Amino acid sequence: MVRTTYVRKKIMSQVVDDELQLLDVRAPLSRIVLILPLLFAIITSWFVVRWYIGDTIAEYSPPLEDGGIDIARSSERFAPDDPVTHWSLATVLKNSLEPAQLQESLKEFEEAERLGLRIEMLHPLEVESFQAFDELRKKKK
Repeated sequence: MVRTTYVRKKIMSQVVDDELQLLDVRAPLSRIVLILPLLFAIITSWFVVRWYIGDTIAEYSPPLEDGGIDIARSSERFAPDDPVTHWSLATVLKNSLEPAQLQESLKEFEEAERLGLRIEMLHPLEVESFQAFDELRKKKK
């Protein structure tokens, strides 16, 4: 019994030694290899979080009366290449009915379309706005 326990311990210590690998991180190349993926993850996370915050603000922005224009503009600053944020700003500007803001609204609608906005990305209630924008654009041409 004692012999079996000794052999079992010896085998287990060999297995553990084989599984554990130590890296020398004092060498510059090793440090670079370890730091590069970390930097990549941090930078990627920064852009993903900004995009997510911009989308969330755009999706839940308040109506025009409650300061919706300023909030829609801030969502556009967080995610400038996101078509949904441009769509949100254009919708709020369209509802203001001021001539200068209607022109800006049309530019934002066009920017959203240029960035790849598709009708499937919109809430069912916004589809009507999308169709109205399409008609307005056709009249402009």
